[in-house]
Amino acid sequence: MICPVCALSDSSPEHRGADRAAWASRPDVRDWHVQRYRELLGADLQPPSNLAGHGIVYTGEGKYWPMLVVAVRLIRDVLGCTLPVQIWHHADVGPRLAGYDVTLIDTRKFHPQHPARFWRSFESKSYCLAHCGFSRVLWLDADAYPVVDPAPMLAEMEHATTFWSTSNHYWPGQFTGEWTGIPCTIDIECQGGQYMLDLTRCWKELQLVRFTDDHSDYYYQHNKYPDEASWRMALCACGTDYEKLRYGWARRVMLPQWRGQAAIAHRIRRETKFLAGRHPQPVHGVPLEAEAFRIYAEVAPSYRGGDVPTSAMNQRVIRQRQILAYRHRGVKMPALVPGGCGEAALPPRPFTPARSP
Repeated sequence: MICPVCALSDSSPEHRGADRAAWASRPDVRDWHVQRYRELLGADLQPPSNLAGHGIVYTGEGKYWPMLVVAVRLIRDVLGCTLPVQIWHHADVGPRLAGYDVTLIDTRKFHPQHPARFWRSFESKSYCLAHCGFSRVLWLDADAYPVVDPAPMLAEMEHATTFWSTSNHYWPGQFTGEWTGIPCTIDIECQGGQYMLDLTRCWKELQLVRFTDDHSDYYYQHNKYPDEASWRMALCACGTDYEKLRYGWARRVMLPQWRGQAAIAHRIRRETKFLAGRHPQPVHGVPLEAEAFRIYAEVAPSYRGGDVPTSAMNQRVIRQRQILAYRHRGVKMPALVPGGCGEAALPPRPFTPARSP
């Protein structure tokens, strides 16, 4: 049986040389992509009959593995959520998830049976979602995790898609009809770090997004936020029934809302992420922050997939760099988390106020 997703994969006018931007601006290249997109839009793209159940889909590995471990353990141990969780990865992954009922899918082995032109980076989102097999799915970036049980969120979906937005104005650099043939008239910020899909009702939209991602060498040249604009373009083309929810902020952590409370914590800024080799500080106002840092403190010292410092000397170097960064801004460095990644063993250093210029 031919995979319904792979059956739509096709070639395109190949670009030659290193000047991809010039290739993507050629009229014949534009005409091919516009015509092919319109053909898919007019096709009868029905969802596969084997879509079943609700689930959560992630993708990530390497330096993002500690964040994924924190997310899964929060989902299972703290929230008590039993939804299936898939983690798609393009490289070897670390330990610490045995016994947590997580499906690990190595795309290096999956891709030969389900080929695509582009299936890494931003393009991996639609690739994984199109093959996940769930009927309803919560997509989360590797630096995002739920802070409430997401099962009711999926069970109570009333629309085909749910995105989070802060305003009725989309970010600049969006796809335009000049390059797509599809004028975008929906004022929605399709924030790409978290969204919910009912694949039985938005299968065509997902395939259109997969097409733009599979031809990212053309479409990504004309947009600054490619994965988000791909969804906005598909929603505009299909006239899809979508839901727009709000999100707030706790300093530099995005907090998408559901039923008037924070439902997801998206550590969108690098200094807040649980990355290998970094030691972030807690952010006041983020739900489950103490639990997340407790798990990260257990994970980071034993992580060997990245450049996590283990020696006291390396820890002192990182600590000193953090202090200097805060002094440069004239702000006292926050207190360390007790037991956080081994840094609690460092002796306290006296604080010297920044000198006046």
